[in-house]
Amino acid sequence: MRMKLAGYPIVTVEWIDSTSRPGWNQVDRDAELRVVSVGALIYSSKDRIIITKSVALGRPSEAQSFHSQMHIPRCAIRKMRYL
Repeated sequence: MRMKLAGYPIVTVEWIDSTSRPGWNQVDRDAELRVVSVGALIYSSKDRIIITKSVALGRPSEAQSFHSQMHIPRCAIRKMRYL
């Protein structure tokens, strides 16, 4: 059975982040920042996903609020696993 947060599936996402270095540097073609994030999957499209750390449990008539939303482009995702 998959884990959920307020009805949203919990996922781990391994993705490649953009990186930069301050000042003058030589080209580093191997600089790759792999990141693993965990959160509730609140949106998914062919272009991106959105995960969040927290979901506000309001009244049924109220729109849900989410804290710390992270938008990850699909082209950056290497792996995604449902928990």
